[in-house]
Amino acid sequence: FRPFLVEGMADVQFYKSGFPAQYGNRLSSVLKMDGRAGGQDTVNEWFSKSSLKISTFAAQAHTEGHQGPARWVFAGRTTYIGYMLDLCNAIGILDLDLDYEFTDLQGTVMYDLSNDTRIKFSFYTGKDRLSFDPLYMDWGNIAIPLNFYHRFNGNWDYNMTLAFSEFYQTMKISDLMSIEMYLYTLAGKQWLNYRGIANHTITVGYELEYDYERYQEQMSTIKIADIQEPFHHVAYL
Repeated sequence: FRPFLVEGMADVQFYKSGFPAQYGNRLSSVLKMDGRAGGQDTVNEWFSKSSLKISTFAAQAHTEGHQGPARWVFAGRTTYIGYMLDLCNAIGILDLDLDYEFTDLQGTVMYDLSNDTRIKFSFYTGKDRLSFDPLYMDWGNIAIPLNFYHRFNGNWDYNMTLAFSEFYQTMKISDLMSIEMYLYTLAGKQWLNYRGIANHTITVGYELEYDYERYQEQMSTIKIADIQEPFHHVAYL
């Protein structure tokens, strides 16, 4: 799970088949990732378990805290391998014209409106760039979900999520050819859980999703582009 920093993750579940009904509109496997709330349950503190890691080619930092009804965790990392390669070229250790960089940022902010109601905002953004003449590549993605949770009593709880995601990828070989791909997604879903039966949970929900997909390929002066804008929706029990 290279894009995500483990300091910001609470749980990861992978379904290769037989996944729950709320993922019924997926055609293949499902990776479910839950971000951490941040801070400690019983302690109010601005900085908890903060860390800074520095290596030869990359650096990583994270911080988290808990104040009253608010909890948060932020993490990020980047590389300076391009500068290290430039240094090695300058002192004669290497003769390699390669530039590479990546940056990943992620975070979660959770706020308890009451003992039974909370909102949770999360984000992730990542970008990679590789230049090795005549090859150039860049790719990245953004994910921004907003979650709302409310518990009616010990047996019923309601959940809602609004989410935006973006993925892009570009590959070029000088001016000879290029391939570009973009995918944007807007999604909204809500579901209701009933937990009044021992060892069972009954869930009913609905999800609506809009996708914008663009694929473009260019060879010299010839350009081909394909755009798709599908809507997906699913109800489940």
